[in-house]
Amino acid sequence: MPKKFTIITPYHFGPERPDDYARLMRSLRSSLREVEGKGRVILVANGTEKEAGDPSKIMQDLSVAGKTQIDVVKLRNSVGSVGGLNAGIEGALATRNIPGDDEWIGKVDSSAVLEPGWLDQIQKRIETEKADATFVRQLFEEDVNTIYSDGHTLMEGCTWDVNYGEKRTSANVVPDGAFPCLGACMFRRQLVEQIVREYGNFVCENLAHYGSCTDVALRAMAVNPSVRFVHCPDAVAHKRRPIKNDRDIAISQLLSAKFYYLDKEKSAQERIESKSDRYKEIFVDIGRETIRRAGKPYSLTGKDAPKATSQIDAKWGV
Repeated sequence: MPKKFTIITPYHFGPERPDDYARLMRSLRSSLREVEGKGRVILVANGTEKEAGDPSKIMQDLSVAGKTQIDVVKLRNSVGSVGGLNAGIEGALATRNIPGDDEWIGKVDSSAVLEPGWLDQIQKRIETEKADATFVRQLFEEDVNTIYSDGHTLMEGCTWDVNYGEKRTSANVVPDGAFPCLGACMFRRQLVEQIVREYGNFVCENLAHYGSCTDVALRAMAVNPSVRFVHCPDAVAHKRRPIKNDRDIAISQLLSAKFYYLDKEKSAQERIESKSDRYKEIFVDIGRETIRRAGKPYSLTGKDAPKATSQIDAKWGV
């Protein structure tokens, strides 16, 4: 069965941030190289009224023959990283799938650059495994011998990067229950469509930057209990070392406890309180922002958040 691939890359800046812009150019060129003859890239300009650069300028600066492989989605106002992904998903699903095609839709961050053969390795994997989604190996761009993420695990409401900081050459094990990191991944179109039908969009937009990978994984498991997330270590992306935001990490953990578990909000709150030195000055702000985000409807269809099972979180899952 012919396979088609769609890569979504949102961005929210322009040439005035030269390092980020240069990395975006490298990211797009690597994605265009991978999808040549196999699909397309959807470029999401996330907030053209403010910081997102003009996509026509980006197309001009790319100076590649593969511009016809790029579809542009322009958002006047920034809707955050998860909103940008949802907009890209809408753009991808707006094109009807050709009968007989096996389409895969994924995301590559503007800060991620794909190694040559990335899609070839994914295609080999999904042809030999009964996969519904694939997650890949991400290495630090400035140290390509060190792993940033081999996907994620969920433990007591906290999302962790698998093999973070481990050497690329080590005998790295990816545990059962691991799921995709949205920094560089692929999902079967049918699964994406199932999630969007159930919840109205691909990922909840109430999240504070962190938590989107977990939300998508739990949604996928809810709409398809037999879903299979398959790791593809030979498909490699180089990732900018992220700057962690303690405030958003704490908010994501509190929202996770509220959305996906039963009677775990107090435990999550006590965990944040126990790190008083880390959160002292922003503790009140964390609580207020968590309440504000949690007060919004979880989904566009009115569907409640899925619950984490013991399959994905052995300690807190139900």
